[in-house]
Amino acid sequence: MILAIDPGSAESAWVALEAGVPVMHAKEPNLELLRRLRGEWEPMHTLLAIEGIASYGMAVGKEVFDTCMWSGRFREAWEYRGGRVQIVYRKEVKIFHCETSRATKRNQHEDS
Repeated sequence: MILAIDPGSAESAWVALEAGVPVMHAKEPNLELLRRLRGEWEPMHTLLAIEGIASYGMAVGKEVFDTCMWSGRFREAWEYRGGRVQIVYRKEVKIFHCETSRATKRNQHEDS
């Protein structure tokens, strides 16, 4: 099982995958997701994949730093319970799904 999180500064989206197939998903407040990671989900046979924050040389603001903080809290909660965490960068996801790093959100949804 893989639990993947697209972190945000106040809310985060997540999807649970079994054999590569989505079985649950939601977008919810970060405190609710953190609560789930701390006790509702079982980390022993589940990899937690968190979208990483990458620098592209542009100035960033408070939201990006808040997102980084939440990513760290999610990771710490999962690892504290013995779970494995993998950071996955958006560029890797775009190359995997769209075979190009130039894909936009619109390109990613055309094949869905």
